[in-house]
Amino acid sequence: MKKTLYILPKVLMLMSIVGWLCGCKPSRPIKVLVVHQYDAEMVTYDDFDNAIVEEFRNQGYEPTVVNCYMNLEDQAQMDSHQELAELRDSLQKTAWTPDLILAEGDRTLFQWNKPANESVLSWCKDIPMVYGGVRFYNIPPFAKRKNTYVMFEQMNMRRNLDIITRLTQNKIVAVELDNYHEDSLIYALINHQLGTTPYSVKKDSTGYVQGRLNPVIHCNDTVSVYFYSAEWEDGGTYTVATDDSHTDSLITPTSMNRQELLDNMYQNAWRYPVLVPKKDVWCEAIASKTYRPQFTTCHELFKDGRGSYLAGYFASYSSMAREMVKLAIGVHEGKEMPQKSQHAQNAYMDWVAMDKLGMKYSDYKDDFIIDNAPMKVTNPLLYSLVTVGNFLWIALLILAITLIWLKNRKNSIRNLSATLDEEKEMNQLAMDASGNFYISTLKGIERVLDSMGPDQDKCKEDIKQSLTEMGTHTHSYRIRAAMDEEKNMAWWNLRYQINYNTMIGFNIEGYLLNVNDDVNYANEMKQIQKIADETKRTEGFLWTMAHEIRTPLNSIVGFCDVIKMMGNDMNEEERAQIVQGIESNNELLEKIVYDMDGYSRAVANEIVYEKEQIDIAALMEEVYAENSPRFKKQNLKFLFVEGRRDVQVQADRGRLKEALTQLVDNALKFTKKGSVAMGWEYSLEYGNVELFVEDSGVGINEEDLPLIYDMFWKKDTFIPGVGIGLALAKAYVEAMGGKLKVVSEQGIGSRFIIILKVKESA
Repeated sequence: MKKTLYILPKVLMLMSIVGWLCGCKPSRPIKVLVVHQYDAEMVTYDDFDNAIVEEFRNQGYEPTVVNCYMNLEDQAQMDSHQELAELRDSLQKTAWTPDLILAEGDRTLFQWNKPANESVLSWCKDIPMVYGGVRFYNIPPFAKRKNTYVMFEQMNMRRNLDIITRLTQNKIVAVELDNYHEDSLIYALINHQLGTTPYSVKKDSTGYVQGRLNPVIHCNDTVSVYFYSAEWEDGGTYTVATDDSHTDSLITPTSMNRQELLDNMYQNAWRYPVLVPKKDVWCEAIASKTYRPQFTTCHELFKDGRGSYLAGYFASYSSMAREMVKLAIGVHEGKEMPQKSQHAQNAYMDWVAMDKLGMKYSDYKDDFIIDNAPMKVTNPLLYSLVTVGNFLWIALLILAITLIWLKNRKNSIRNLSATLDEEKEMNQLAMDASGNFYISTLKGIERVLDSMGPDQDKCKEDIKQSLTEMGTHTHSYRIRAAMDEEKNMAWWNLRYQINYNTMIGFNIEGYLLNVNDDVNYANEMKQIQKIADETKRTEGFLWTMAHEIRTPLNSIVGFCDVIKMMGNDMNEEERAQIVQGIESNNELLEKIVYDMDGYSRAVANEIVYEKEQIDIAALMEEVYAENSPRFKKQNLKFLFVEGRRDVQVQADRGRLKEALTQLVDNALKFTKKGSVAMGWEYSLEYGNVELFVEDSGVGINEEDLPLIYDMFWKKDTFIPGVGIGLALAKAYVEAMGGKLKVVSEQGIGSRFIIILKVKESA
């Protein structure tokens, strides 16, 4: 057994390599446009498309296939100019030009060779084009196009009638046809093939029928073909020849309107087999309303997965596709190929339809090519052998794996038990010597639980819960417990593993390590780090203050030196400029000192907040009025957005005003162009009022948002100020029971919001 399992992977690998080498055939790329006459919902197109790709690969080509669906089901509206124009534009837009064009169906052939469509198809006039599955190819413009090849499928109505009469033993067959061009051609073909009076109904210039079709055709007095149509003129009189041998024949009543014709067609589809010579909405309606398979000469309808059609004599989609590819490759390689050739036809039967009718595969396999039949039907002996073989192979594999696993498991348990006993003894000796504890029993855990402090009830519950869980699981806890004789509380790491199952029962193994010194050391390091941070912060504060104070002082000293040097030589304008410079720098110094004093008092909780009832509208108007001149100096727009009036809050008016002023200062610093807006919004739902200052400045990075309220933090050191304006505003707002938040996006701007609870009016 072990030898077999050892060799098996090598055999499988060798088979994979051989298969890969066999599959590696040299292939040449080729671009193929496949044109379908109906829409993409046709499930039978899958066989056609798959056969095209497979045949190209068999011939040594790797195709890139693009599908075009013409949607030509509605014959009355078969103007395809727009579809062909869209196809041309799409291909030109993607710069994709096919090497070959494969098209299927009479309707595609007709539309691609209409004189009206010649201009939109000029792009493909030199590309070889192969039409397949064509029944009627006599179209005048066809001969004008170069590199055009047609594979036609001659409809054999007599063979199809023979199939129907043999399978159903019925001498009457119904056929549904309309008054369109393709219907008239089919009708003429049926007349010609059955050997009766030739078709004589007149057609107009476009080929459509004028007049009425003869409803009945007799075939050698053995089979009668009855025609139905949902498109014949309302009120027409249609009768059949009287014949004693056809007493139960289909009689079309006189003066029958369209709905009555449809009803008659559906009703008689139950009584007699229906042969469908083309795809349209009425033939599909017959198949769906009768709930039994019908017959068809169309590969378009056959093998739709629902078993709607039982059998027919025609060229299948897959064989048709392969023949078209072979002809197209011959043209592509420069070989002399026939302009017109005929598809090979055969009798086909659909297993899905056979299964519906309870027909046996063995009764028809010699006369029909039966599609969709599973292996258990086509070759029951081979299917049984494969099924039994697969079952035995899987059972053998499962048995071998199970035996190996059980043997290894048994040895593992035995070795594990011996190893655990040895490790327990060694671990116990090591733990006893180090002052730590080795835990191997449930009592050891219970001792730890009894020694834990009363503040660790949650941890105790978690440990107790872990003791009841099945399976193998590991746990680790940081606990405080008194494990020594003096009952001194210390920090310990409790780590253990539990194996709890039906095979080995309950087993626990773990350690209790004393980490008291480590915890104390970590706490000391935190204190040291805190002192270091405070020292660094203090150094940064001193450096910032020195830098910020030195800048305005240097300016003031410079202005004083100018006064000394120039004396009375200065004119009034120069004197005013110097005085203004000294005053502005003096104001900056005052603001720095004022902000530092305010922040230090706020941090130390030395500020007494005198709360009063404040009218928000009045406060916002006051702040706006006081700061408007500053924006005019910098040519910035300062907008005022009014909210609901008569909104009042309980707060310290001076501190709230100062917080707003700090936000306005901040907006003014970081907005070089655009605008700054301030205003308020009242939230009835939450009973809050939001005071906001919004700018179109530089904005704030997402990673910098948590830092903007830190004392002395500045993103740009060239911006004046010590970096405590936002920290001071936040301290004031939160001390008054409010919140300060920010919404910002870099390059767009920022919006700072003060949220306060509204004071309800009495």
